[in-house]
Amino acid sequence: MTAAFRCAEDAESRGELLPGTASRADRFILVEFPTPWPHKALEAFSEDLRAALSAACEARSAKLLLIRRPGERTLAERRWAVYDVKQRRSHWGAWAAEADLGALVESASAPSDGWAADPVVLVCTHARHDACCGQRGRPVAAALAQAHSDLVWECTHVGGHRFAANLVLPLDGTYYGRVDAETAVDVVDAHLEKSEVSAEHVRGFSWMAPAAQAVAVEAHRRWGPAGADDVEAVSVQALGADRWRVELTGGEVLPSSITAEVERVAGPEARLSCLADPTPTETFVIRTLDAIP
Repeated sequence: MTAAFRCAEDAESRGELLPGTASRADRFILVEFPTPWPHKALEAFSEDLRAALSAACEARSAKLLLIRRPGERTLAERRWAVYDVKQRRSHWGAWAAEADLGALVESASAPSDGWAADPVVLVCTHARHDACCGQRGRPVAAALAQAHSDLVWECTHVGGHRFAANLVLPLDGTYYGRVDAETAVDVVDAHLEKSEVSAEHVRGFSWMAPAAQAVAVEAHRRWGPAGADDVEAVSVQALGADRWRVELTGGEVLPSSITAEVERVAGPEARLSCLADPTPTETFVIRTLDAIP
């Protein structure tokens, strides 16, 4: 019998690169939903709430994710949260009935001044969306729950099934990919306890455009270890249809100024999820890179 196609194994065998692949989001909207997840997070709610959440996400460039604690499937009261990536702020609330989520919709677009700054770790385990996320994500979630039980949540699709297992730290928008149960604990420990981005596994930062993500990841690789906060500002200027000039302002560890030219290069067709048809791949290639200490 022929083994089922698995996009994560295929992407690894093709050597598909991680940098520049984090989903774009300035905010993350999290809703605890322990029961079986639908294919898309919005489908868990009524039509009216779907419309309100969709509008809130569009207005604030937010990504909606359903979350649950590893191993938990039923709760009387559930939690929700809004994370503001750029301001590094978080706000949590609780809900029992769908009508209670009106407070979430209001918070999704509210100013984050005065919010807390509580980190969490999200592990994509959304098997209904892609088999690789479930198969690779669940062991990672279990291992992280043992090490950081209060911080760890399973979540729905974060983007990039072929890079499973995927981690997201929504407080600063960092995406990690291709972690397993052992490396995930090391990656999270370094990120939370040492303020060090793990350059080998980082996909990018959600608040940056893909071209800027590629440069930021390269900066962490060359001059790190550094924290997610060590890139303080980003400027991206289009030089053509598939080429950009990227300028980064570094913090205490990275160079104070980094300038690069980045090109999006088309690659061979591949199946980017387990059930998808082949589509062209793309990579963000750094053509020039200059830095001022």
